[in-house]
Amino acid sequence: MFAFRRLLSSHGSRLLSSLPSPVCVYPLVERQMKIAIIGQSVFGVDVYNLLRTQGHDIVGVFTIPDANGKADPLAVAAEADNVPVFKFPRWRKKVAPGQFEVLPAVFEKYNELGAELNVMPFCSQFIPMEVIDKPEHGSIVYHLNPAGSQRRFCHQLVADER
Repeated sequence: MFAFRRLLSSHGSRLLSSLPSPVCVYPLVERQMKIAIIGQSVFGVDVYNLLRTQGHDIVGVFTIPDANGKADPLAVAAEADNVPVFKFPRWRKKVAPGQFEVLPAVFEKYNELGAELNVMPFCSQFIPMEVIDKPEHGSIVYHLNPAGSQRRFCHQLVADER
């Protein structure tokens, strides 16, 4: 099974109606992977639950900080399962006009988890390329807004045999 859409439909997820078209495709592996989820909202929760249902090891969830004392739904779901949750307000700092570098403390926390793949549903933060490229199998990055400025994310994924 290679199509993400077919995988989701077999589980009756409400994600199907909200996925952009064409749907991003990633050849699914037959073994469980160590996955870091970097994202937010109910869409992030659906992806989190689907990956756990598939038997993958969610090594950490990175989401936005609490807003007005209310935690993001993805953080709530992960905390209920005792999965480590990180709420960094930002991942990088500006070092010169147009130049940024990853925050060392943030990258160290991320790196300690040893993720083999990043899955980034509805990620609204600017994630450094050091994080996107770090896992052995790279990152799957997608966004729910196929008509907006984020539509380029739909095709940024790793589909090689690394």
